[in-house]
Amino acid sequence: MAVNINDLNEKWVNLGQKVSDLQNKAQLMVDDDATSAEDVADIQTKITNAIAKRDLAHENLVQAQAENVVDDNVEPTPELTLKENDLKKKFVDNFKGMIKGIPSVVNQIDSSTDLNGNAIGLTIPQDIQTAIHALVRQYDALEQYVNVESVSTLSGSRVYEKWSDVTPLANLDADDATIGDNDDPKLAIVKYLIKRYAGISTVTN
Repeated sequence: MAVNINDLNEKWVNLGQKVSDLQNKAQLMVDDDATSAEDVADIQTKITNAIAKRDLAHENLVQAQAENVVDDNVEPTPELTLKENDLKKKFVDNFKGMIKGIPSVVNQIDSSTDLNGNAIGLTIPQDIQTAIHALVRQYDALEQYVNVESVSTLSGSRVYEKWSDVTPLANLDADDATIGDNDDPKLAIVKYLIKRYAGISTVTN
């Protein structure tokens, strides 16, 4: 009797749905005060039986799928013709000759040239392409790392305080102790000069 894999799959799905329905019913019985101990035992038995049937249906499905793969009609590999056998033997002989370093075979796969620049082995053509390959470029914005300021003139300057270590205040051990000078800020002038850039790119139609 032939086994229909689709029917087995449908049975497995239906039994799985039955398990889900029984589990949902058991969940509702938890909040139902009218549920008795016999009802709880009965629903647990039904869930156990349903799970066993579902798992059995799945095993039957997997077994049928495996047997179906084995029973597939695989066409036998046709035997090589006389010409194909000759090509196979030639390939094997050439491979052995390459391993052994036989000149007549090595020259067929060698792209070296003689003193006059003539190819003495296999001529490998140049790989020339006319298609334009677009480069993927990525530009990172640096505004978050520098100070950006709008100006109204092409040149100018700004005064900035240099970064320096701060010396803490001196501890006065006595009322008549000498008070030292604090750190004076170190300033620097930053000049800016704005320039304009332009260019023309020429392309074909």
